Amino acid sequence: MPTRKIITTETHEVWVIRRPKKQVSGWCEKCAAMVELLTAEEAARLAGSSVRAIFRQLELDQFHFRESVAGEILFCLPSVLATQSSPCQ
Repeated sequence: MPTRKIITTETHEVWVIRRPKKQVSGWCEKCAAMVELLTAEEAARLAGSSVRAIFRQLELDQFHFRESVAGEILFCLPSVLATQSSPCQ
């Protein structure tokens, strides 16, 4: 009688975010915490989508954001990561 083997594997994902410029942190009202803030390009790269899609999701209130003094939209890192898991709220 042939023997039967069951093999179980477990995998984990690790995200490494390397940024050439200085990290930007700020207060996220919705997370009620200091968070790392991302540019639209960084958020799009992390989410695996286009900048246009990121702004579409922003309009649907799927991301937390702040506006910089210069008028640039900065995305809350935990809210961008939450699109792939559970929200930070």
